[in-house]
Amino acid sequence: MNEFECLIPILNVKNFAASMNYYIDQLGFKKKWDWGNPPSFGCVARGTVEIFLSEGGQGQPGMWMSIFMEGSTRSTNAPVRSSGNRRRTCPGASVK
Repeated sequence: MNEFECLIPILNVKNFAASMNYYIDQLGFKKKWDWGNPPSFGCVARGTVEIFLSEGGQGQPGMWMSIFMEGSTRSTNAPVRSSGNRRRTCPGASVK
């Protein structure tokens, strides 16, 4: 039987350029590619995690997404926290 290789969420965004910049500048992702002129669809990646961003095309607004990270929570999330972002968890989740 064939095995699944990966799952890539498609996030619907209001402003593709601003969203791409946010993921790169604030969350430490790298741009893998974009499509269109001007671009309205593209991919960012950090480690093995990839996220597609789509302006006015695919996906639905208002979704939640969990990304699990290896290593120390404090050191891994330091760049995210220092940029003014907040870490959110599900109700009842244990945060270390």
